[in-house]
Amino acid sequence: MIGLVTAVLTGIITGQYAFAAAAVPYILRLHSRNLALIGFYAYALALATTLPGTTIYGKEGLVLAVGTFTTTFLVLDEILRSKNPLPDTEELITLGALALSATTNYTFIAGLLGVLGYRIYRNYGEAARHAALWGIVYAAVIYTAKEKLSDTAAQVFMILGLSVLPLLIAEAKDVEHAETPLLEKD
Repeated sequence: MIGLVTAVLTGIITGQYAFAAAAVPYILRLHSRNLALIGFYAYALALATTLPGTTIYGKEGLVLAVGTFTTTFLVLDEILRSKNPLPDTEELITLGALALSATTNYTFIAGLLGVLGYRIYRNYGEAARHAALWGIVYAAVIYTAKEKLSDTAAQVFMILGLSVLPLLIAEAKDVEHAETPLLEKD
């Protein structure tokens, strides 16, 4: 439920109503995880085709980039993990804190990153520290390359390249990854 609420809040704050399509995977998850994954793919396509290509160095672009990343991760994580759409007490407290952070763009970004960090810590344990470290590395590289990354396409390629780096390092060190079967046994 946190992924759906973050998507709706991000859509309201950014004025991009494609985020409302996050409801589709949740509704389909009530029937099957396989259908929910198809719905998630449709949600991701809706975001990719309708969101404007703005620079991440501006306020609007930063909110859009952080909102897109966090909501996409949270929606996918929830539809793979849970069939129960009802939030528990802990999720209600987290949602309340996120709603309170939606007063300005920068507090909303901090709230989104806080919720994301908490969910990664809660669900993946020690991996949260590694995710935070990589997030700091990403931010530092993108900030230092600000002069050379004025084009939005260059920013996208830089982020994609940085995103593959942890996987390459993990593969080189032969790290085992948590696996989730793609298809659910009905």
